[in-house]
Amino acid sequence: IIDWHPVKPIVITYLGINNNQTWYVFDESVISSHVLEEIAKEFYKKLTLSDIKLKPRKVIIDKIAQVEQIQKGGYNPKSIVDMLKPFEIRCEIGRTDFESAHTFISKKFQNKELWIDPKCTLHIEQFDTWGAKRYLKGNEEGTLRDQLEAEGNDTCMNLVYAYNGNAKWFNPFNVEMEFPFRPRSSTSILYGRK
Repeated sequence: IIDWHPVKPIVITYLGINNNQTWYVFDESVISSHVLEEIAKEFYKKLTLSDIKLKPRKVIIDKIAQVEQIQKGGYNPKSIVDMLKPFEIRCEIGRTDFESAHTFISKKFQNKELWIDPKCTLHIEQFDTWGAKRYLKGNEEGTLRDQLEAEGNDTCMNLVYAYNGNAKWFNPFNVEMEFPFRPRSSTSILYGRK
């Protein structure tokens, strides 16, 4: 999940989900540069583990990445989403439906179904202060939107995008063909008739 910012550092959350629907934030990237080649290099570096190269099932990005921008030396404006496509990073736009995401993420924490790797220090720091910021404002019964409007909510927003993007475990061994095989009449002798 990519929390894109035109000025602030870009925060990427690498989320894995197991067959019990337990969420595990296994890595994070905080990138100050806005050069797309460097972002793509960092993205793929974190997905390459010692013995395997992970292939993301889904990449979600902040909706601000839809804004078209003029490229250096170019005349046609493009969005960040379109500029990431040549790097084989296909993004869908994240939705910010706060209420249901708040309930879901809170339950995940309470039921110990959301884990953050200790090396993801930004995630830990921002989740530690997520509710505290609202409390300091004197709003003990505030909404998730109250919690997220302050600075330092990038990692929290990434998990909101993941929930709203219907992130769930995908069984790689249970793959169904989208278009079932139908033998043509000329090959029915080889494959049999239906």
